[in-house]
Amino acid sequence: MPHVKVKSRTLAIVLYPESQSEQIAEIQKNYSFVGCLHDRDADENGEKKKPHWHFVIRFKQARWSSAVAAELGIEDHFESVKNLDGAIRYLTHEDSSDKFRYDVDSDLKYSEDNKVLVKKAFSVGSSEDERALLILDFIDSCSTSITLSAVYRYAMSIGIYSDLRRMGVLAIRLIDEHNQLIQQ
Repeated sequence: MPHVKVKSRTLAIVLYPESQSEQIAEIQKNYSFVGCLHDRDADENGEKKKPHWHFVIRFKQARWSSAVAAELGIEDHFESVKNLDGAIRYLTHEDSSDKFRYDVDSDLKYSEDNKVLVKKAFSVGSSEDERALLILDFIDSCSTSITLSAVYRYAMSIGIYSDLRRMGVLAIRLIDEHNQLIQQ
């Protein structure tokens, strides 16, 4: 069955280092990505699988998978990602006890703009303190002044709006403090 092109802000693909090393390097250099080299996977018979990269690639606006494939010079085998946390967690087999578990700190690779998303994906069910730290890390990671609406958008995008809402005036004070430090 032929692959159907998709349009999405988040796409997933598998690439093989032996034949697609240039495309892997291109993704790691020029795209917003989270990826993991699966070089210790085994099939159902216990045989080692061929090393392959799993990538989750994010875009600011929805893109056609066929256009991204053409940019990279590969066939369109992209899939649309519906559950970003689940897709990121799959990269390390976090929720699959029957598969080799890759290490988040040493095996998982990602562009700097996805650092907070990776933290969030692996803190599902984390404490309120850890979710508040995600908000603080986001504010601290901004190299320019930031608005309250930007912090709210961020919190909503990763599913921790209720934590930000509970922070109330404290969040406003933290943003003001950040903005004052930036202006100095």
